[in-house]
Amino acid sequence: MNDDAEVGFDGDINTYTPGQDTNPLLQDSDGDGLLDGSDPIPLIVNIADGDLAPLGSPDGIINAADLLIGTRITLGSLSATSQQLAHGDLYPAGARDGIINTQDLILLQKLVLP
Repeated sequence: MNDDAEVGFDGDINTYTPGQDTNPLLQDSDGDGLLDGSDPIPLIVNIADGDLAPLGSPDGIINAADLLIGTRITLGSLSATSQQLAHGDLYPAGARDGIINTQDLILLQKLVLP
């Protein structure tokens, strides 16, 4: 990411706003190991644990409710929030692509139904 894009992450390139713009002095603003230029959500740590339920308030348990939410996102009946992307974007490992789709759903299903 160039400095203009980092400082203008919130849409305003004239003002740096901590928490809304990525840090131009760091390559990884949220410290999750994914560089800002390839991180689909550079201000939120990508947990990638599959914990999507309850909706809007992950409970630390991976179960059928998480699979149901992942299925709804994959089918397009629910739009993924940045929180859901942080937990549910499982594929590819180490280089998340910023979407929850069939590949993510398959990995989530393996977590739920070992």
